[in-house]
Amino acid sequence: MAIKNKRQSSTTASPAAPASLNYGEIAIANDGTIYAGDKSNKATSKVSFADTCDLAGNAVNASAADSAVSATKASQDASGNTITTSYGSSIDVSGNTIRLKSKSGAVLSTVTVPYATRMGYPDGFNGAQPSSGDGWGNQTGTFITGWSTAGGGAISFRNNNPSSGKVSMKIDGVIYQNEGTNKVVDSSSFSYNGNLYINV
Repeated sequence: MAIKNKRQSSTTASPAAPASLNYGEIAIANDGTIYAGDKSNKATSKVSFADTCDLAGNAVNASAADSAVSATKASQDASGNTITTSYGSSIDVSGNTIRLKSKSGAVLSTVTVPYATRMGYPDGFNGAQPSSGDGWGNQTGTFITGWSTAGGGAISFRNNNPSSGKVSMKIDGVIYQNEGTNKVVDSSSFSYNGNLYINV
């Protein structure tokens, strides 16, 4: 089906709709308004091109081109909170501080997480020794940390032991070397015989 386009013959008369308009035909008034004919052959609908509109989208006038009014930026977010600064666009870490940054790289907010200064106890141990100290064996220097087993064994570390600036380990048991075969001897298990030999 062919669609015919009509136009207002006078360019100086007041813009007006055609008295009649066949179904499917389109007519254009001299102000650019478009009319379409309905099934009763009447110009019952019209479309007006607006080059300018207000913030609600209503046409202000149809003559000024390229002068649409721009909407202002939002002052609240979707939850109704007032927007007071730029939204964050990235997160990075500096030391133990987590930083939220804007698109420009400015730091918007920080969260500093404290470093762990004392651990609980390794797997297989029953618990950590109290911070007051181990209370057994050599007591030179100061207690650092230590752990015990359910059966009563224990291991601990002491600072400034055996002298200032040194760290020593105590164990309620023995130490084996060479793939766990040979026991490391200590002062209680040997004596010096004067000939640089050790009697075990």
